[in-house]
Amino acid sequence: MTASPLIQLWGVTRSYGGVVALRDLNLEILPGEVHALCGENGAGKSTLIRVLAGIVPPDEGEILVAGCRLEPGRVDRSEEVGIAVMHQESTAFPDLDAVDNVFVGRELTWARGLLLDRRGAARPAPVRRSLATLLTLTVVMTLTQGVGLVMEMGMGIGGW
Repeated sequence: MTASPLIQLWGVTRSYGGVVALRDLNLEILPGEVHALCGENGAGKSTLIRVLAGIVPPDEGEILVAGCRLEPGRVDRSEEVGIAVMHQESTAFPDLDAVDNVFVGRELTWARGLLLDRRGAARPAPVRRSLATLLTLTVVMTLTQGVGLVMEMGMGIGGW
């Protein structure tokens, strides 16, 4: 029995002005598969990741995740279905502690989102508790590169 594709891209095209970065790209990724994007500079690797992550919409084509159409150009929708990107350059805020960095944009709020819920944030959920144990509320600028990468991965899954 063949597994259904987890991610499908059909006819995805993306151009920047007159430069075509992706042309009629078709790709299927099955559950459990690992893929590597390799190619020369300008081959479209970063553009593909940006399209999947919702950072930029494709000019043409369709993306399906678990058989459902992914709304193009919407980072929040990509994150909701589990697509997260670890950027080559750090996206961390160096003056925040590591756990706060993981939850940037996902903070607990009250008053219809106008105020941060510091008391609620002080009662850690399982993910926050695990990260706090691992990262020990260290200010990001003091982290080693390896531990910083763990934090960046946490930033990708922090909303789950």
